[in-house]
Amino acid sequence: MPAPAARPPAWSRRVRAARGQATLDYVTVLAVVGAVLVLGTGVAIARGGEIGGAVRGQFVRALCVVRAGDCDRDRAPCVVHASSEGRSASANIVLVRVGRDHLALVDERSDGTFALTLVRSTDLGVEVGLGVGARFPLGGRLAAAGIELRAAIIAHEGRGRVWLARSREEVEGLLLGLSGTLVPKVVQDRFVREPDETITQHGWSVTLGGTAAAVKGLSVTLGGKDLDGARTVRRTGRTILYLSRSNVLSAALSGEVAVGDRATVGGSASDLAGGSDHSWAIEVDRDGRPLDLVVVHAGAYRVSSDLPPQLSEVAGTLGAAGGSRRYELESHLDLTVPENLAVAAEFISAVRSGRPRPGRERAPVGPALAARLRAHAVLHARVYDVGSTATGVGGHVAVGLSIGAEIGRREASASLLAASTRGPDGTWSQREDCVGAAA
Repeated sequence: MPAPAARPPAWSRRVRAARGQATLDYVTVLAVVGAVLVLGTGVAIARGGEIGGAVRGQFVRALCVVRAGDCDRDRAPCVVHASSEGRSASANIVLVRVGRDHLALVDERSDGTFALTLVRSTDLGVEVGLGVGARFPLGGRLAAAGIELRAAIIAHEGRGRVWLARSREEVEGLLLGLSGTLVPKVVQDRFVREPDETITQHGWSVTLGGTAAAVKGLSVTLGGKDLDGARTVRRTGRTILYLSRSNVLSAALSGEVAVGDRATVGGSASDLAGGSDHSWAIEVDRDGRPLDLVVVHAGAYRVSSDLPPQLSEVAGTLGAAGGSRRYELESHLDLTVPENLAVAAEFISAVRSGRPRPGRERAPVGPALAARLRAHAVLHARVYDVGSTATGVGGHVAVGLSIGAEIGRREASASLLAASTRGPDGTWSQREDCVGAAA
């Protein structure tokens, strides 16, 4: 007897059941918008492409409303200021490395709202090394001394909470209630309201580092970190499933050493950091129906060639490159559009499974999906001025096996300099609402 066919997910059955009504809605919307296009043709010709682009945008938005999609992606507020503080502690005993990491992040948005995010992570892994090394604060940076090589593979398990606030005073009130940010959860939860969003994530990282310094010298670290996670909105039940990858290459030099147009003098430390951050995500509703596909690329913006090809049209609106600047490109593809959903099937499967793909892009963006993103995605391009400081102390002794410990504190900030958005009609516009709020 043949096995019964697997039942499709609930959201898929409901979509098929409602197909007849959706078709009628489409016909109605097409008729109304078609009439607007016909009646507005003369005006559009008279005033050039401005009205034509606006009509196309409203046409796309009307169809989105019929599909019950998220129709305001191009109007989403920007993060205009962000500040974070992180604290970490780790210990090495023979081959085992254990650690704890705490991160607090405050985002200020262009619509006047704020988001406070707290994330805790537990780390466990293996580290080997050769040599002797120490780390200590120097000129607002974390400097290194000694001669050593270290390599580690670490697993990470984290949980986080997000509170949305309507004012800076409300954020400060939450922070006061969370004065135990770095104390046990049972103490924190006695003083604050329930979070608006929750985060769970896990993953692993690989690092390789070397130090050859006696206050003056060179310290180099390279590595990568992969995380799989879920961010759930309590009020709506929507969840963002995501994969992320960070690649880091940093070098701290001290002494009178010139590298390009940068130099370190008088024993101060200077970071020459490169790297990139990538994330791939899908947003689903309570029933698991895919709503939105998200791809984010971010990296240093030191020369114009650092910008991705998708930003060639608006490179001139994003301001000049600089040593402390960073770009973000955020792409959204509406998965309530059947054609978009069809070409994104492999991407969705990869994000849902969360399986790591060493050496490869974690969520596949094949030729068909890449073409769809180029033609139909809502794009957000932003440039930030960024800064960071780090302090801490630690030391290691290793001959294959390692013994040592470290504690550290890091702070970072970002301020929006420029922002542009490509809407559903394919037209780019500068986000004066975002840049004005950042000023």
